Formats: sequence, structure tokens, C-alpha cells
Amino acid sequence: MSNHHSHGHLVNVHGFLILGTEKLYLCHLPMYHMHAHSFQTILEVEIDRAGMDNYLRIKKENPDKPIIVLHKSSMTLEELAHSSSFFGPIHFANENGDPDGRPLGQTKVKIKKILLFKKLNENSPDYPAHLEYYLFGTNSDCYLSHLLSKAPNFEQELGVSISGSLLDTNESHLMKISIPSAEEKKYNILPQILLLKMNTP
Repeated sequence: MSNHHSHGHLVNVHGFLILGTEKLYLCHLPMYHMHAHSFQTILEVEIDRAGMDNYLRIKKENPDKPIIVLHKSSMTLEELAHSSSFFGPIHFANENGDPDGRPLGQTKVKIKKILLFKKLNENSPDYPAHLEYYLFGTNSDCYLSHLLSKAPNFEQELGVSISGSLLDTNESHLMKISIPSAEEKKYNILPQILLLKMNTP
């Protein structure tokens, strides 16, 4: 029996939120109750020059609209994350992370580094005491992604500015941070599993 066949419940198409202007990052659009999408994943990627120019233009003209790229060939997310590249359409996304409107273009995505690949556990014992995020990127171009613990939960991506040299100037890194002034449970009362937000500094 092939590995692909034995993991058939994990095979699907996948969508990613695109972040970044200097380096690019893809945040997988996760879903607790679909095995194929029950992973929180952050990848560092590159796209071809034409795709990058198109993405930066669209982002500049539409700073408040999330932009996603789709991988439309069915495979497991783990296989995709460990592949060298894929080709897919770019779209605006609605608040649920689904494509909104016609494709904005097509681009080849080269996967450089897996920053995070974590299986979601909807039955985790409890939420963290305080809001927790993954901080990733470089000092001049960095982002927060809300850490997904038990369900229900929400996805939130934030562009942030930091002072000092918390992250490396050139190499992308990821670390977990906590916000002591915010209680995690108070924010996880939403009926939606996915609430996609993109805020910039």
C-alpha cells in the first residue's frame, strides 16, 4: 500500500495567506475538523519576479485585503511543505479564508524553509492562561500568528514593528511569545473556527 493511499484522509488542496514584502511567508489556512487541514503551518517562500511584482502592486493598492495563494493539486500538507515548489493562483480572501473573486494572477512558489508545522489538537486540556502568538520574520519585516490550542479558536495574523534586535536581520526565525495582559479564554468565544484577519503596522 502506498504512503499516499494510506494517508488518503489527509489529501486535499490547500490555501495559504501570503505575508511579507522583503521575505515572503505562507500561513496555512487551518481547520480543526478536517484532518487534511488540521495543521498550523508557516513557510518561508520565494515567488518568481513577475509574481512578486504583481503581488507587491496588489498589496500596495489594497493594503487591507488579505491575499492568498492556492495549491490546487491534491496532496497532504506535509508532502507540500517538504516539496521544492508549486504553481498556483493568487486571490483576495474573504473573512473565512476562501477565495474572493477572480484570480489576481498565477505564480510559482519556491519553498525555502518550514518555520512551523504543528498538528492541531481540538481536545487540548485547556487554553493557555494568556494570549500566545508565534513571532516570525526578520527585525525589519515581522509578523505575529495566533497560536492555535484547543477548539474553538481563531486565526489572526498581525504585521508588527519591533525595536532592537529580537529577530535576526537577514535570516527568518520563529519564536513563541505571550501577552500577560490578555486572557486567552476571553478571545475564544467565537463560533467560527477560522476568523481571518490581516493587520499591518
